[in-house]
Amino acid sequence: PASVDGKLVYELDNGFVCKFSLEGFDWIMAEQVFQALKFSDSDHKLRIQQATNSQDIFNLGQSRQIKLREDWEEEKVDVMYRANYAKFSQNSNLRNVLTSTKGPISFSRSSAFWNEWNAVILTLVREQLKDAAGQDQTVIQNLQTKMENYKNDQRDKRNTGNANPSTVTNIANASTNNVANNTNSDDEPMEEEENDDMGEEEEEDDTNVNINTNVNTNVTSLRNNTNRNIPRQQQQQQLNRISRPAISSSPKQGNYG
Repeated sequence: PASVDGKLVYELDNGFVCKFSLEGFDWIMAEQVFQALKFSDSDHKLRIQQATNSQDIFNLGQSRQIKLREDWEEEKVDVMYRANYAKFSQNSNLRNVLTSTKGPISFSRSSAFWNEWNAVILTLVREQLKDAAGQDQTVIQNLQTKMENYKNDQRDKRNTGNANPSTVTNIANASTNNVANNTNSDDEPMEEEENDDMGEEEEEDDTNVNINTNVNTNVTSLRNNTNRNIPRQQQQQQLNRISRPAISSSPKQGNYG
């Protein structure tokens, strides 16, 4: 959920269940749109659109058996924006919840990339859905420019392999630093997204990194054990237990790229 005006507002979460339409389909959450539109494959998009719970939506969205669309990095922020605009503009109760908030909107349970961009997106949507007299056009223009700069920079990266440094936003830098430091995301995000997506579309799952690091350390330690009094069978049993990572029963926080 988002934090705003000193409280958590669950209606602002991308996984909040509600009904809205976008691009000719009905959806049950903003995260579902984000995960589905990662892909060009019509059948896979439809599978995600027809999923009825967040676990299935997340799992299908993280599949890499289906290729991501080539322009996903440049389009993913705009996709999340369009999903949220549809969500709040088509549900009057959610619109009232969003527009009644006053202070800065913040997120803390995703990647640095998506914590920042989710806040930008909802701040923009909040301003756009206010009555005309209450809108701050400067805020709207600044946030739209920020989104356009990010899209242009990612398009430059895709087309030439080199981004224009003058268009790299602080948010993009925060995402790069987050990935380089191997810090945790949500999801996605990921995506993402989560999210935090992200040079390659997915952020690495830090949980798996930690598990693998611990496994390698423990296995090496056991194999180097000079105590010959431990029977070979017992050593093998210990190796088997160490090499079997725990499986999470719940998805990561949303987005992931």
